[in-house]
Amino acid sequence: MILTNGTYDIINHGRIPRCAGAPPGSVALGTPVMAVSPPLMLPIEVERVGDDTYQFRLRTNDTIALGHSEQVRKEDLAFVKLMRSSEDAVWEVSSNGQGGFRYVQVSLQNCLVFDERFSPSIHVPNTDRCWTLPRFGGGLSPILLSELEGSPEQDWVFQPLYA
Repeated sequence: MILTNGTYDIINHGRIPRCAGAPPGSVALGTPVMAVSPPLMLPIEVERVGDDTYQFRLRTNDTIALGHSEQVRKEDLAFVKLMRSSEDAVWEVSSNGQGGFRYVQVSLQNCLVFDERFSPSIHVPNTDRCWTLPRFGGGLSPILLSELEGSPEQDWVFQPLYA
């Protein structure tokens, strides 16, 4: 999988409200302010620094203010927390030579796991959360991240902000 340099939006499209009846939260992005429940929209800058090496930076201000955060499932923000904890980390893609599996080793002991036989998937360490990445043509095409659960509650979409 090749990502072209650029800024992508990670968007959480909730299929059902995370907390029925709870007031919507908000994420402070500067301009504009997006609702959290749902959707959650965060810009991620992707820079290709080698043949199979990328650097991801979460493009937000220093604070993410979650309105009514105590009513939001913390696991739903696991991927966002992962990105924030590794803003300046370099993500490297390598092959293990076993049936096309590819692993992305991330500093801070985070790991992305790609299964070439199906669709690549992201597993957030120390959680039970996992997302798949069906491929589309072109580096700037949207990448859909669907949770690997019997009844997915949400879809995640990477879409380009700037080419």
